[in-house]
Amino acid sequence: MIKVFYKLLRDAYVTVKLQLNESKSYRKSSIKYIYQLFIIRFIFGHPKFRNLIKAKKINSDIMSKDFLLNIKAQDVVNKLDIDGCTNTFTLKKNILQNIKDEALQNLNSPKPFSFDGKLNLPIEQKFINLEELQNFLIQENMYVLKNDMSFRDNSKIKEIFTDKFFIDLAENYLGSKKMTFSGTFFATNNISNNLNYNDKKSLKSKTAQLYHCDVNFKKFFKIIIYLSDVKSEMDGAHVYIPGSHSQKHTRHIVTDRFSDEDVEKSYKRKNVYIGDAGTLFFVDNFGIHKGSTVENNFRTAILLEYGRGHFQNSKNAIFI
Repeated sequence: MIKVFYKLLRDAYVTVKLQLNESKSYRKSSIKYIYQLFIIRFIFGHPKFRNLIKAKKINSDIMSKDFLLNIKAQDVVNKLDIDGCTNTFTLKKNILQNIKDEALQNLNSPKPFSFDGKLNLPIEQKFINLEELQNFLIQENMYVLKNDMSFRDNSKIKEIFTDKFFIDLAENYLGSKKMTFSGTFFATNNISNNLNYNDKKSLKSKTAQLYHCDVNFKKFFKIIIYLSDVKSEMDGAHVYIPGSHSQKHTRHIVTDRFSDEDVEKSYKRKNVYIGDAGTLFFVDNFGIHKGSTVENNFRTAILLEYGRGHFQNSKNAIFI
């Protein structure tokens, strides 16, 4: 136990140090930011303390109007509470199109990783559609493009995912009426076949394609939406270890990268999320997870995060 807390303490210190300069442009209080981030990483990086934040029961049968099938918010909360992840759902076509359009319009100096694992200068170019973006990544030999989304007043994504259904769901899973909402857009190219193993391993680590767990808030969850078809694990499917949000082996508590062999031998189940464009699912990424390596096609996705408390972990995060 002492060894684990020492590692958590070290991780908290390193994280605060790394993120301090990056956040100078948008954080309002240095002391408050440092304190909040340190407590999140050191205390709530351990399942024992995080598990003290209990999910609540929703006092209504509210359903979402944005899916092809009706979904009860309470059912989502129950699945997140038990497994840390849900089944897949499908967005209506018009909703999916609105999200795709806004994701492209929203690109604001996104940061690309090249195949050698280096973070390149932000891109200023605009794209008409996802195919044009795909062609750009291929031509420029870029592997991953990441964009911190900005939700303006007329944002359809903000309107949809902060309606009563999603806010009731978030409040009850997080056990708080105060939350931070943020979003990230990802576009991922095929991995190069010319890289040697060590290069691939480094690239996978930098682009979250090795097993790991996130510690972004005292408690949080994400909605992942595929904007392109993900037919198999080789298309960049999200992979999640059910139950690991509440119970992990001691060696997996720290925020590190873990091998496939280690994780998949240590836990009985894994969920591989596949589906057509418009597929959506909920995950508590405090649990062990990864994005699988894109070896076929081209993957685009949006991650929307709901975090407990008003903690500005990214420049464009908004408070609800």
